[in-house]
Amino acid sequence: MIDKTLDLKGLKCPAVEFEIAKELFSMDSGSVVEAISDDPVAEREVPSWCEQTGNKLLGMEEGDSSLKFQIMKP
Repeated sequence: MIDKTLDLKGLKCPAVEFEIAKELFSMDSGSVVEAISDDPVAEREVPSWCEQTGNKLLGMEEGDSSLKFQIMKP
């Protein structure tokens, strides 16, 4: 279940990760954020950021011109 969707199109990494982190900070453990990005660098940076910060990447979907990441706060 997605608790919040973030439309981060137009932002470039590391701003994408910063916005995800800012949102997760205010959420309870177990909450899920879906982040939508059109930065191609996010495909490798967001999963790496999740691994480094202990957040769980639940999934990544590639659309026509964007990527969707589902991330759970531990």
